[in-house]
Amino acid sequence: MSSPRLGVVRKSMLTNPLLIKPPLGRACSRGLFFPEPDVPCGIRSHCNGSVAEVLSHWEVQPRPKELLQSTNFMSLNRDAVRAGVVTSKEMSQYRAQRAKAPIQSWSSSKDKPNASGRSAPDIMFGVTHKPSDKMADLLSHTYGHLWLEKELSRPREPGKRVRE
Repeated sequence: MSSPRLGVVRKSMLTNPLLIKPPLGRACSRGLFFPEPDVPCGIRSHCNGSVAEVLSHWEVQPRPKELLQSTNFMSLNRDAVRAGVVTSKEMSQYRAQRAKAPIQSWSSSKDKPNASGRSAPDIMFGVTHKPSDKMADLLSHTYGHLWLEKELSRPREPGKRVRE
């Protein structure tokens, strides 16, 4: 027999996990049930994934333009000294003439970007993505039950008690 309630009992109250009371002497289950198969979950995709759609909506990333790097003033100054430039006025004229100064090269291989300019697909900002767990295991608290069983089956010292 259920415990008495004040007020009207609505149908929604029978499915609310906060209002469901367990039978006398038993604990409430912590697991959740899956919704009906016709309940939409997640984000609706506007693409159906067919071959025709893939080929007609082929999105190509534009190639990155030349990396914007500053002028290599060290080599520019070295070439100016070899050319015999002495005063600052001559230096500014020399730089104006040499608008296409050699671009500074990468100092080491660790400074170079990837050959394709993109990172690996499973890495974002240096952190690898963890493989997703099964939703059913998460909802039914399988991992908690497995951990508890493992802890209870572990050998203990005779003087210590195990809390259950």
